[in-house]
Amino acid sequence: MNRIARQAGLGLLCSAALVAAQAGTVEVSYDPATAWADAGDTPNERTATLESLAAALRALGPRLPGQDAVLRVRLLDVDLAGTLLPVGPTSKMMRIVRGGADWPRLRLSYTLSEGGRELRRGEEQLSDMAYLWHPNAAEPSDPLQREKRLLTGWFEQRILGAAAAP
Repeated sequence: MNRIARQAGLGLLCSAALVAAQAGTVEVSYDPATAWADAGDTPNERTATLESLAAALRALGPRLPGQDAVLRVRLLDVDLAGTLLPVGPTSKMMRIVRGGADWPRLRLSYTLSEGGRELRRGEEQLSDMAYLWHPNAAEPSDPLQREKRLLTGWFEQRILGAAAAP
């Protein structure tokens, strides 16, 4: 019985590897020298922010329909949720979210293709004015959880929703 269970488990792992090998990919680019609205206070913070958002987009690749689907995304501007304000006696800067006009905003352009054929192209301005009304994300300690939720929602509606449409 134990041998059969191991063989079944091995079969499931092989199937999962085959599905992963057939999954689409997301390629993300950005120009770190861009005058970002608010992607971080220093060049290192901006790079870390952009790389974290790019990694979140790349992680969506396996959800793309079609084994050779490619989504190319170019991050054009980032305005993080909240506002940087000085706090404490040292005036250290801290990001404060209040739910006012400090919602996350992202601007991106994209191209979705499959088998070398372009299926969809566009430029989007994403924002979430009700960002504090959503339940905590899976990673409540992630300072970019609101922006990543915005990207995931865009992906599900614009990319996956468009793929499901006739």
